[in-house]
Amino acid sequence: MPVKVKCGECGKGFSVPDEARGKSIKCKGCGGRVLVPKGGNGPRRKKAARPGKSVDDDGFFASLDLDRAADQNVQVCPKCATEVDEDDIECPECGVNLETGVVSEKQKRKRRSKGPDPDEFFKVVWNNSWEFLKKNRSLAIRISVAWSIFAALVGASVFLLLHYNEYVPTEKDEQRPYPLIAFWALITFVTVCSTMGVYWQAFIETIKATMDGEDELKRFNFDFFTDVALGLKLYVWPVVLMSPLAIPVAITAAALWFTETYDGDDARNVWLIVGACLYVPALLFFPLAMSHLTAKYTYKAYTLVHMAKIFAANAKATMMWWLVAFCVMLPAAGATVGCAFGGQWIYDNFINATLTVMGYMVDTEEKGFLFKLLLPFVSMPIMFAGAFLFSLLHSFSGVFLMRAMGLYTHYNKKSLDMGDKRQGDQPADFWVRYLQLIVDCFVVIVMIAIVEGIVIGLAMFWTYLMTDDSATPVFEQLGSNTWRAMGLFGFLVPFGYFVIAESGPGKGTLGMHGVGIYVIDQFGKSPIEKGPAITRFFIRLFTLGLSGLAMLADKHKRALHDQSSQTHVVWKREVH
Repeated sequence: MPVKVKCGECGKGFSVPDEARGKSIKCKGCGGRVLVPKGGNGPRRKKAARPGKSVDDDGFFASLDLDRAADQNVQVCPKCATEVDEDDIECPECGVNLETGVVSEKQKRKRRSKGPDPDEFFKVVWNNSWEFLKKNRSLAIRISVAWSIFAALVGASVFLLLHYNEYVPTEKDEQRPYPLIAFWALITFVTVCSTMGVYWQAFIETIKATMDGEDELKRFNFDFFTDVALGLKLYVWPVVLMSPLAIPVAITAAALWFTETYDGDDARNVWLIVGACLYVPALLFFPLAMSHLTAKYTYKAYTLVHMAKIFAANAKATMMWWLVAFCVMLPAAGATVGCAFGGQWIYDNFINATLTVMGYMVDTEEKGFLFKLLLPFVSMPIMFAGAFLFSLLHSFSGVFLMRAMGLYTHYNKKSLDMGDKRQGDQPADFWVRYLQLIVDCFVVIVMIAIVEGIVIGLAMFWTYLMTDDSATPVFEQLGSNTWRAMGLFGFLVPFGYFVIAESGPGKGTLGMHGVGIYVIDQFGKSPIEKGPAITRFFIRLFTLGLSGLAMLADKHKRALHDQSSQTHVVWKREVH
């Protein structure tokens, strides 16, 4: 016999064959999923008694056409026709109250979030995070060890940087060894990034584990190169996020500095105040951004407009996380402040300890070759020991906070707008392309720095071979041709980057690939021809990148360089 069912999405009722019992079918009206009650020859459920109600009443059951029902011995939900048990108060499928026919507020909130109740976050954040910390004590120790090793590398590279920049010229009365200074400055920057990347990597892995319902982190190893990349991202993220405000503020501050409105300590203080004002909102958005950096598409973590909207929808939960962070990190913050105030005392004791150990092996007065050879091998273990004791306090507090952020993401996933779907070949919006431009500008600057560094290095080497003037620094002997070559490469590098990337097999720049967009022509063809790619570059160059503002007034979201070259920038198709 046919079975009567009702779609929970559009409310349309229709009949299906008896063979469809226990299966999901497609609604004829809206195409949604409808579950057909089992019934059939199996054991019948007892019909729940409804005191004061009957099928003839105008109340809850009046909307059901029981005369045409295929199976009147099976209790079904009045909204979605799902088979329910006699003890059920609410339908397990759609959440409607079987007595009143109304969905409760709790069920509405749960259905909207399509996941756990967001209010549960406030109830479980303390206890659950504490239990996670107890189960993952080894993780905290591993974080301390990794952080201490990288911190020791930072200390060693800083020491060598200062040695070549300050002590060598003073001792030997000669010019500074700029290649060595540049090398150790780079090593210092890389190792500093690695120390911050340790915590960033642990945060991301803990959030992912929490979202997967895991209580322990297994098979998780720290990787130096991954930590360097993540540490660099940590420093770049607030700059990119706040760039809509930072760019005009920086231009204003630079104008004040060039006009000598502020100079010396006043100029430094202005820049410090500007930096602090820009970084405070970035820190406020930190939980939101970390959640989005674990999603399939991470671009929202770098756009201020998206972060502001998401923060408004999650302000209560975000401030709760920061309250947890304040309470948990208070001891670690106190230790950090103590180390800052006692920095000179710590440094003096470190030097004394190093010299004491070295004194048992070599003569510390002469500081000869053997002393310099053994110094890193003696100082770095001492640095590691001091850093390990300091990082233990931070790592245990950090693991607690990592779990709290994982719970924050889990319970607020819907309101955090972490959707992982997008429609391919549709125009990319303004802020996504703004982020793409920021990334491309950063890539171009790095490429120009590398190319021009090679040009200067070759020019200095050639000048050193061809001249006998030892009194004048080689850098000052560079001719005008060198500076012309640098200017030429400063134009050719971005020209080649944008034109080749947009008209080549990649169909877009590195920034475009990073956010998942690419360039097509007016007929949907990609990659585009060289001519439109060149037009796009020069329009952006002549407008100083402001051609993108035209997107705000165009219904097809085309920038001025898109309109001029008859191209479009669209989302990539999903790859399954």
